[in-house]
Amino acid sequence: MFFIKSCNLNPTLKESLEQTIICEEFTVDDQEKANWALRKLRSLQEKKLANEELANKEKAKIDAWLNEVNSQLDQDIEYFQGLLTAYAIRLRQEDPKFKSIKLPNGKFGFRKQQPKWQYDDRKLLEYLKLNNLNELIRTKEEVDKSKLKKLVQIVNGQAIDPEAGEVIDRITIVEDKFKIDL
Repeated sequence: MFFIKSCNLNPTLKESLEQTIICEEFTVDDQEKANWALRKLRSLQEKKLANEELANKEKAKIDAWLNEVNSQLDQDIEYFQGLLTAYAIRLRQEDPKFKSIKLPNGKFGFRKQQPKWQYDDRKLLEYLKLNNLNELIRTKEEVDKSKLKKLVQIVNGQAIDPEAGEVIDRITIVEDKFKIDL
C-alpha cells in the first residue's frame, strides 16, 4: 500500500488514488533544483497575478454597471428628498414648533443635534499663531529617530546607550530578512 505525502487532494480522491500514486517529498539540494524551484515559484506567482487581474477587470465591470443603474436612482432619491424637505420647511413656517411628521411609509422632519464643526487645520493654525492663541495649539512630542540611530550602538542585536552602557529595551533591532527575487 502506498501513502500520499504532501499532496493537497480531496479526501475522496486521495483515498481512491492511494493505491496507485506516490508523491515524493521534493528537496532542494543543488543549484539545478533551486533554479527549477525558482522557475516554478515565478510561474505560480504569475498565475496568481493573472487571477487578480481578471478579478479586478470583472470588479471594474460590476462597479461600472452598479454606477450606471444607481445614478438615475440617486437622482430620483435626491428629487424626492428635496420635495419632502421643502414640505417640511413650509410646515415649520406655518407652525414654528413643528419637528416631524409620521406617516404610514415613514417619518421625516427636523432633528435637534449638536452643531458640526469643520476646520481648515492649516489656516486655523496660522490664525492662532498670528493672534498669540498658543494655549489652543497642541504640541506633539516624538522621538528624533535619525539622531537616536546615530547615538545608539548595536551589539548582538541589542541597542546600547553608549554613555550609560545600558541596553535600551524599548528598541527592537530587526535582522536581515530572507528574500527571493524573481
